[in-house]
Amino acid sequence: MARYDAVVIGGGHNGLTAACYLARAGLSVAVLERCDVVGGACVTEELFPGFRLNVASYTIGMLQPEIVRELNLGEAGFASYIRDPQFTGVFPDGQYLVVYPDLERTVADVARLSRHDAEAWPRFEADSARVGGILREYFLRPATIGHGPTLRERSRGGTANGSSPGSSSARRRIWSRHTSSRRP
Repeated sequence: MARYDAVVIGGGHNGLTAACYLARAGLSVAVLERCDVVGGACVTEELFPGFRLNVASYTIGMLQPEIVRELNLGEAGFASYIRDPQFTGVFPDGQYLVVYPDLERTVADVARLSRHDAEAWPRFEADSARVGGILREYFLRPATIGHGPTLRERSRGGTANGSSPGSSSARRRIWSRHTSSRRP
């Protein structure tokens, strides 16, 4: 029976990303997926003859450029583009809202429905960008349990410097690395 250092349950985009990083760290990895196709929310399928679309993904904006570079996704055929319009919401009464990549066009469309909301939209986008900036820092941190070692260090039964995962020197070193990388 084959043995693996790590088993990733689910071959969606997050599981595949985790598996790639674990493999790059030298671990043997198995990915288990129940569907015939891997990729999860990032899969493009032909749902109707001649109509190909991303079946579940609402945005690719959370895919960090560092991941695209580090995993050489461009060499594997990955390409993205900015949708224009970004999305359209249709309401039960038949009215609709179109959101564009450009603020002025979006505000103009919001104004068709509500002048008040159109005036607030730029602040909404600015607030969303600020929250996104805060959350982004967490997307790129190594996964840890509490303030313990990274998953790579745990898989080796210790840390990079040979101390055990729970030792105070390991916790200090890892905590220091995390806190020093929080600010650009």
